[in-house]
Amino acid sequence: FIVDDNFIGNKRKLKVEILPAIIEWMKEKKYPFALFTEASINLADDEKLMRLMVEAGFGRVFVGIETPNEESLAECNKFTNRNRDLVASVKKIQNYGLEVQGGFIVGFDSDPLSIFKSQISFIQRSGIVTAMVGLLNAPRGTKLYQRLKEENRLLKDMSGDNTDFSINFIPKMNYETLINGYKHILNTIYSPKQYYERVKIFLKEFNPQKNKGGAGCIIHSQLAEQCIYC
Repeated sequence: FIVDDNFIGNKRKLKVEILPAIIEWMKEKKYPFALFTEASINLADDEKLMRLMVEAGFGRVFVGIETPNEESLAECNKFTNRNRDLVASVKKIQNYGLEVQGGFIVGFDSDPLSIFKSQISFIQRSGIVTAMVGLLNAPRGTKLYQRLKEENRLLKDMSGDNTDFSINFIPKMNYETLINGYKHILNTIYSPKQYYERVKIFLKEFNPQKNKGGAGCIIHSQLAEQCIYC
């Protein structure tokens, strides 16, 4: 895993220096590793960059989708995700031989009551097999923390445990509605029926032939083997 909040932050340096060097090394060593990193959704806009990444042995990329709700994207300043067809962008990355793993959040002030259904629908339609859905929390030192402090909505420090169904502020949505809706998302997307439906959607979009390093073929075979039991 190449640790970087956004691997494609400097596209020129990647395409001119970093990826060619990785490709050269990987070819020399006969691709001993399958690489994984994080990137923003606008990776889908750069076909050359995607080609270089798969040639360098990248097979997976984690993308912070956050939410399909435009108002919530504006609230968290996720401008790269706004005013675009997010499902189409995910599918384009998949078609270039990269499995997209997605991060999603519920609990924004702008989230409507329909957000839980919207998140489930998006995750299913996109074919994101591994969807990491979390509750919004406010870490110290962030603008969100400061805003909530000024609004007297902070409750406590974050627990640091993203599996304990807790938030550290008073949400705009009813707390029980938020927690129950969040649990409903997880119970739905990781039920066998919904999970394997996503696997099948992903396999239709994913093109392992574009992945020169072989990582794409490994991912394809792993998920295809799972799908035998669909």
